Amino acid sequence: MHFNQVPLRFLITRHFNYQTDYCIELNSTTSNMLTNLLARAGQLIFGAVVLGLSITAVKWQMYGAAPAVSGYNAFVGAFGMLAALIGTAVIWIDAVPDLIMAIVDGLASVLFLAGGIVSLYCRPQNRQRTC
Repeated sequence: MHFNQVPLRFLITRHFNYQTDYCIELNSTTSNMLTNLLARAGQLIFGAVVLGLSITAVKWQMYGAAPAVSGYNAFVGAFGMLAALIGTAVIWIDAVPDLIMAIVDGLASVLFLAGGIVSLYCRPQNRQRTC
């Protein structure tokens, strides 16, 4: 059976090598899929952390309305999680073009970067700056 004909449940294929015992090899499609899954899992975890911290910051707000930065960061965390779930689905569904996924990933990256910059800028220093 050739690498391209291996069903999805056989991610690791075994081949007999006459000089040594068995060697386990991953084909390029499998290693790309595993790398993509690990990256999407990291993106999902970081999105959940941003969302959770932002919601906690909104809950801790005692006087007045919560800052807009907290709401924006909650949106960014939710969008990051959505992008991770879409990216995970795209691994097995070929109907979504690669360009669409690149746009979603680029947008998520820009939103995360903007959220980090705004959060750093709007940090209260001597209670003078509010955003």
